[in-house]
Amino acid sequence: MQCRYALQNDDVPVAANQLWHAQRQVDFLAWLDKGGFTQTDRPKENSGIAPLSSTPAGAV
Repeated sequence: MQCRYALQNDDVPVAANQLWHAQRQVDFLAWLDKGGFTQTDRPKENSGIAPLSSTPAGAV
């Protein structure tokens, strides 16, 4: 198994998965800085509570 955190030599290209992991780490730290799970999500278009259509409840 190859170590993801090995120092990179300038002559050796960085693997795509290393770039992916590095970007995920940056995104995760930014999410934490914004408050992590304490953030409020955007309102969902359909919460599962409201009906999907404007048809009255008793109509067929």
